[in-house]
Amino acid sequence: MPTHGGSVDGDKPNAFHRAGIQSGTCTTDASICTLPFPAHATSSTMSSPTSSSRSSRSSSSMSEATRRYSFADQTASSSRKTTEALVFSWSHFLCPSAAIAHDLQFASYHSSRRLASLHRDCALLDPVIVATLLDARRLGYLYILVECPLDDFQTTLATFFPKTAALIQCDASHIQLACALKPASLTFTYEHLLYSICAKSARLQHASISLTVFGPEELRHACLTIARALATVVPKAIRTAGGTPSFVQVHDRLGMVRQHLEGIVRRDAPSLRPTARPRTVCL
Repeated sequence: MPTHGGSVDGDKPNAFHRAGIQSGTCTTDASICTLPFPAHATSSTMSSPTSSSRSSRSSSSMSEATRRYSFADQTASSSRKTTEALVFSWSHFLCPSAAIAHDLQFASYHSSRRLASLHRDCALLDPVIVATLLDARRLGYLYILVECPLDDFQTTLATFFPKTAALIQCDASHIQLACALKPASLTFTYEHLLYSICAKSARLQHASISLTVFGPEELRHACLTIARALATVVPKAIRTAGGTPSFVQVHDRLGMVRQHLEGIVRRDAPSLRPTARPRTVCL
């Protein structure tokens, strides 16, 4: 199981079927975890990471200063090594969640043929998601932002994306899931999860973080906010266009990302770009 600091060390077979086992790095507001999912995922409250107000009490031994931040509260060090962190939105980049929900609703009222078609579409997309994550994992530490409830995410993987589920559960993948424990606005959730990743993940400590995010405009905005707050973070963003993408559009998007991923991630070393001016590409 992963350590409390967020690193991965342990056995994850049959993780979807283990109940009541806590894992991952958990704060009062967000969770960074590897499967199995934390059993208490719906019990915590959220407070804005950009707020100067006092956080709610926590059993964690972290000081109050660690649980909150203000702009430019950390200074960069020229001696820090550069660590690549790649963060993908599940619902708004990797997976056409809205299209799946629509097709499921349509199938329930009309025909099982629609459901069979949905399974075929997901079966075609599943290996593409896996290939994208594997390419990203070779370039740095990999995180997936889970915007939906963990139970829904688990069900979606098990039902439609078994290859992706197997990859996430695999010890060698070292993929971490970042999920909000309480519902909130998308921008608020992204800010909090990115802060948890950059400031509290053990494997990113004592490093300059080259942070590349893949998702909607709200994620790009949150990435810039965190980069302004943490001087050790240099942001880059691949932003999705508005609207509800089809399976074909998501498939093409991931293919394009794979073609250019290394160039996107490696471009502009943090040591050369001390200010938070994100590189943004819209897909």
